[in-house]
Amino acid sequence: YTPLRWGRTLHPGDEMNWTHCNQRTDSQAHHFGILKSSTTTPGSMSGVGNWDYKIALRGDRVLKATTNGTVGFDIDTHVDGTLASGVSAGDTSITITDATDWPVDGNFEVGGETITYTSRSGNTLTCNATSGAHSADAVCTKIGFKVIYNTDTLSLRYDPFDYKLKLYKTTGSIDQLITTSTAAVSGTGAGITISLGGSGPNMPVIVHQRTPKTLGDGVSRWYSRHGARAGRGLVDSIDHSTGSDQPAVWGQWLRPGEEICWVHPTDYASGTSTYKLGQWIDGKTDNGNDANEADNHHWQFRFQFDRVCAGDGTSNNAKGVDLAADWLTLTPGTTKFALRYDHTDNKVRLFDITGDNEKLIGATSSALDGNPFQLCTTGSTNRKRPVMEPKRTSRW
Repeated sequence: YTPLRWGRTLHPGDEMNWTHCNQRTDSQAHHFGILKSSTTTPGSMSGVGNWDYKIALRGDRVLKATTNGTVGFDIDTHVDGTLASGVSAGDTSITITDATDWPVDGNFEVGGETITYTSRSGNTLTCNATSGAHSADAVCTKIGFKVIYNTDTLSLRYDPFDYKLKLYKTTGSIDQLITTSTAAVSGTGAGITISLGGSGPNMPVIVHQRTPKTLGDGVSRWYSRHGARAGRGLVDSIDHSTGSDQPAVWGQWLRPGEEICWVHPTDYASGTSTYKLGQWIDGKTDNGNDANEADNHHWQFRFQFDRVCAGDGTSNNAKGVDLAADWLTLTPGTTKFALRYDHTDNKVRLFDITGDNEKLIGATSSALDGNPFQLCTTGSTNRKRPVMEPKRTSRW
């Protein structure tokens, strides 16, 4: 009866969500992806030759690129661990810094050597004798990714930025990027059809929606924008000491005629710490505290504990916005903002909408180009990212 196709077209910014429904010990697989136009004969669809892009899920893992495995995704180069201690030639036990998401058996590559392991207990792997020595903190690659029946939720997202398909594990409050398609599935961002093949015993129950979905109190859909942790979902705490998670990018794209709202975070009630919101310059790779410098942004609003700060030319103040003076008397936990992408002139305007009364605070000095953009944020050590509401169409 396969291949089957999902009844809705997936557009940039859309995602398909489901709970893994293949028994951990099952030998059969589910295959998700985009079929080749030349595939016209029904069957199990397990062979990679039937697909342009395909993710294969079997038992407790996402399969790597094998005859019946994943194709068109970078799962074979997925970096997912480091050695906790040095390994000597001939060792049969290896400890990984964090092997939580590793399959219970399999293989991986470190220092050019492929190592097969037969079991995993916590972070310790029982493996075939190694042929070479490897130092602590050496990076492990080409690892199959662990999923667990009936507990792990997955999301296949059509990224509106690079038009690539991305598979996330969304269990709990942290979204973890598993794999990304090796190329844009559509050079123009056209809608795509997702098909399903295989002979797994249970049909996955798919929920089709636009990002972001509600994840519960205290959880946001901010993602690390670039660097080693790019695409990883973040909770609300900001910590410059880690560096790699800044800037964070919001999971929805803002289009002309849309706005996004949030309440000023409660932990900006005292002190002089700030957070910033704006549009990041493509190609910039600054992170950590460097990401707070205004020179690294197209534009930004700067929010302090009791004010929206006007631009004054210094590196840490607002940039690219018309705001004659600081907007004072913000009340953490009460003051509510709307950031609106105005469809009449393509400028972005910031409003104080507390009590449902709109007061214009400021606007971008220049119009944007009318294309969608993603909101980015940076901020101060141990301060919370603002929890954004799902975007909405601008009101009357």
